Amino acid sequence: MAGVRSHGYGSHEHKAGSILLARSLGKAMPNFVTAVYTDGWPKDPHALDGFDCIVMYCDGGGRHMVNPHLAQVDAYAKSGVGIVALHYGVEVEVSPSGGKFLDWMGGYFEAHWSVNPHWTANYRKFPKHPVTRGVKPFSVNDEWYYHMRFRPDMKGVTPILTDLPPASTLVKEDGSLARPDNAHNNNPHVREAVLVRKEPQHMAWASVNEGGGRGFGFTGGHNHWNWGNPNQLKVVLNAITWCAQAEVPVDGVPAAEVTLDELLVNQDYGPRPDFDAGRIVAMLDQWHGRQTLPLVPAAEPAQPETKSPAAKNSAALFQSGVIRKTAAGQSVDIQVKLNGAGKIYLVVTDGGDGFGCDWADWVNPRFTGPAGEKSLTELKWKTATAGFGSVHVNANAAGRKPSVGGKPVEKCLGTHANSIIEYEVPAGMTHFRTQGALDDSGTQQGCGSTVTFAVYTTKPPALSPGPVAAGNGSHDSRDALSQLDVAQGLQAELFASEPVMSNPTNIDIDHLGRVWVCEVLNYRRFRNKDFPERKAGDRILVLEDVDQDGILDAKVFHQGRDVNSAHGICVLPTPDGRGTRALISCADKVFFLIDDDGDLKSDRREILFTGISGTEHDHGIHAFVFGPDGKLYFNFGNAGQQ
Repeated sequence: MAGVRSHGYGSHEHKAGSILLARSLGKAMPNFVTAVYTDGWPKDPHALDGFDCIVMYCDGGGRHMVNPHLAQVDAYAKSGVGIVALHYGVEVEVSPSGGKFLDWMGGYFEAHWSVNPHWTANYRKFPKHPVTRGVKPFSVNDEWYYHMRFRPDMKGVTPILTDLPPASTLVKEDGSLARPDNAHNNNPHVREAVLVRKEPQHMAWASVNEGGGRGFGFTGGHNHWNWGNPNQLKVVLNAITWCAQAEVPVDGVPAAEVTLDELLVNQDYGPRPDFDAGRIVAMLDQWHGRQTLPLVPAAEPAQPETKSPAAKNSAALFQSGVIRKTAAGQSVDIQVKLNGAGKIYLVVTDGGDGFGCDWADWVNPRFTGPAGEKSLTELKWKTATAGFGSVHVNANAAGRKPSVGGKPVEKCLGTHANSIIEYEVPAGMTHFRTQGALDDSGTQQGCGSTVTFAVYTTKPPALSPGPVAAGNGSHDSRDALSQLDVAQGLQAELFASEPVMSNPTNIDIDHLGRVWVCEVLNYRRFRNKDFPERKAGDRILVLEDVDQDGILDAKVFHQGRDVNSAHGICVLPTPDGRGTRALISCADKVFFLIDDDGDLKSDRREILFTGISGTEHDHGIHAFVFGPDGKLYFNFGNAGQQ
């Protein structure tokens, strides 16, 4: 039984996880009959009659779907039906559900007693029990609940997965609480058990109950991707088989390898913008012995490197790994020995997924040495560039108050990837210290926010994804080709540039190979002496090399203030095939500019709809695209609103 949808993509995927478990069990044990009920308790009150085992994978506590059905499940359990609870499904309120869970499966998550941190558990030894047959040592990062409330003296309970959680799940290095005392995060009882008595904790357990029924509790399962771990999967399949009073094979339930495609289907939510399928594939490869690379946990991305890996760039005194927002934070500590250098270059680059939302702060940047300490916020930089906004002192890239992880930052250099900030090193300074951090203005947008930090004492190489983003490139069209990286076997040629057209915001290519361009100069506050307001309005251009001489021929299809700040164009034929319809997304409107007679001049306008918000905003209206299914696809950003 799968509970209702819960946490978001890749987490608490009750439906997808339940379907995967049922399919795996059905393939391995062909004499089994399985059924999956989704979105909570089955509507049919007799749906569960006749089954040998009930598996509950759902949200818990006061919202647990079993709460209104305790008497029904108690009758099943007393008749010998096995009861299994997975992840949040092991948590119920103390009374009356807690007592029933002790009867059915020997333990449960009790608020203000148990805790729910994310950490990497290492399971190395297993008891001799049918549930552990064929299970090999494994390590998985998950939200492993621990310090369960068990029956007195563990009567009838066999711990299956056991490890001593790291102290960092409870306290920081300075002794302060890693998370505050409350119902789930921390409490004095668990600190006494783990930090003082150092008692290993049980994250999965099996129980034999009065009357002969069996139960199993499993606290992992927050991260959907971990069902691809063959040993975790085998533990749970073995447990379901055992709880159903069936014989577990001598080498365990022979589950087939779970593929990425199988993990991706049936989830309640669509992928996040920063979803990295490659990371999941790498985990699966490692779990199945196809590589020996360090494991990158699914929910807690790899922690940034805190040393300067020479293999990455020998010229950098420091270079971090990819910094992203995680439960553990969104920053990296940096300390660099300057070795007598006269200059320092602070570099922020995107994390390999483009530089959208890559707001970054150099927090409390300072030189130290025999001459004392000097904050870079009190010095004047030599040069400073940012891929978006500007470099600011004690403000983020947009000039607003900086914050990291919800906490305000007093001293910082605020910037945005890709960025280089150059300083001269004052006399008597031997070290540079700072914290490289993601600014909340980027992480709160939800579109990636992944950066790397690097420190150089010589001029760094050109930044990816290109010199223009870093502010170092030429805007002269004569230099355009020399600034491109062209794939082997391909050749790039300049087709169109200023002054024939300027600032294209969107293009489409029609069936004759003509390039249609939204040419926008009249765009909010960005007009200046180089690009003054065009009184006649913006233009829709058609670019074509008519005589194939390599020289561009341009034609103005439409000009007017009705296409000022056009953000999208989709070119379609008229129904009779004689003319063209250019579907324009502009301001708050979507409309056709129609050329009825085929002379590449718009003859009339036909408005389809209005009301998209975010007029003249990058996150507002966008383009229509004609799909291979004959449908038109349209999107708008968060500023569009409706």
